[in-house]
Amino acid sequence: MSIYLNADSKVIVQGITGGEGTKHTALMLKAGTKVVGGVNARKAGTTVSHGDVTLPVFGTVVEAVEKTGATVSIIFVPPPHAKAAVIEAIDAGPEDGQRDIAVADGGSSLASVHATDDLGAGLQ
Repeated sequence: MSIYLNADSKVIVQGITGGEGTKHTALMLKAGTKVVGGVNARKAGTTVSHGDVTLPVFGTVVEAVEKTGATVSIIFVPPPHAKAAVIEAIDAGPEDGQRDIAVADGGSSLASVHATDDLGAGLQ
């Protein structure tokens, strides 16, 4: 099994303000993951708090990467939006070695697989 996160990984959460995004952000922070912000176009410019940690919410993945130096995007969005979220994360391409982890909120990750196939990126 490959390890995609390390001590230097900086994570943004697409869908950070939704139910699954909120729950998993809290779990990641508790586990020591460096979550540096989130993305929700409708709530850009706001913040979310988890205990003593306050995270900025950005309108796009590109903006989040530019402002935080994120190297990983984890995606918790409703299934109808999963494909677009994966494509946005891939297109943002923060740096060589970026990993996109996709989890569809309330459904399977099948749309994520289709997005990857559509881009010709294949799955690893």
